[in-house]
Amino acid sequence: MPPIICLAGLGSVNEMWKEQGFAELGEIVEKEERRSLATVVWRRRWVVIVAAVVALGVAMSLSLVQTPQYRAEGMLVRDQGSIGVNLFGISLYESDVQRDLVTTAGLLKSARVASLVRQATGTELTTRQLLAMVSAEPSTESSTIKVEVVGPDPEDTARFVDAFANQTMLVRQEGSRTALAGARRALEAQIALMTPADLASPYGQELQARVEQLKILAEVQTGGYSLWQSAEIPAAPVSPRPVRDALAGLAVGLVVGLILAVLIDRLDRRLKDQEDFEREFQLPILASVPRTTLRWKRGATSVEGFVGFATTNGATLEAFRLLRSNLRYFEVEKGLRSILVASGMSQEAKTVTTINLALSLALSGRG
Repeated sequence: MPPIICLAGLGSVNEMWKEQGFAELGEIVEKEERRSLATVVWRRRWVVIVAAVVALGVAMSLSLVQTPQYRAEGMLVRDQGSIGVNLFGISLYESDVQRDLVTTAGLLKSARVASLVRQATGTELTTRQLLAMVSAEPSTESSTIKVEVVGPDPEDTARFVDAFANQTMLVRQEGSRTALAGARRALEAQIALMTPADLASPYGQELQARVEQLKILAEVQTGGYSLWQSAEIPAAPVSPRPVRDALAGLAVGLVVGLILAVLIDRLDRRLKDQEDFEREFQLPILASVPRTTLRWKRGATSVEGFVGFATTNGATLEAFRLLRSNLRYFEVEKGLRSILVASGMSQEAKTVTTINLALSLALSGRG
């Protein structure tokens, strides 16, 4: 059987591939050697570049249109030894430090405290807006609560930090005094029922002393916390940061671009160059004939191609010389007597190839 020269433009091969619905070429696909990531990125570089540029542009646009946000911080510290414990051995607050810190942080973030802050500062912001700006982070190791406010006005953020801290301490102070007042009233009611003799007894004297202690405690209550660090007016906004946002957007764009490039490459089964052809069909390409813009007519059909060689140094002649040289390898074991020129589709220059190959053989003296 003579060797076969198969003529196949990548466009026609892709058409055949499409018509086959990929089913009959399954074995070829299974044998495909996957391209390396570097190759995929290089071949789909425009996908990566476009994704990176788009993400960079979006990140920069969002960063530039955002309202600058400022952050101020303050610190509440828990009293290690309250006056009540030091003077009278009485503790009004939670003995579990962690639970007390968490409870106080929750109180600071409550609607009640936000409402008091709104009244104290005279701000036009709503209670909900104030709560969205503030955060409280308790620390068991240092027995502190970090108060943080983020907002568009640097002076307001510092003012709101101190206001939230002070109003939280006032609420706790009010609660302590209310509890002490209730206890004192209970003792006073009990004392009112006692006779002079009972009041003169050790028990009566102890009750009267307790009432005095409760009065003193109510006067000296601080709420169990103090403002250890007041907020300072921030000098620079924490957001937006155009450079940081641009770098983040670029990084996201590159990652998305790489994912899209790999995905598109896996889904795209078209053949785009000689390497694709050789990899898919496991066959070498003997020669690649350049496309010409000249046409010749056979009857009513116009076919692209060029019969003959205008010069001895042309690209077309060189391509057929290469084809002629590669065909000589078929003569290693037996003489090459005939060649079959075929193609998968019509009008792929079988006649032009046959004539030009014959001419190149004749020019070599091996016609």
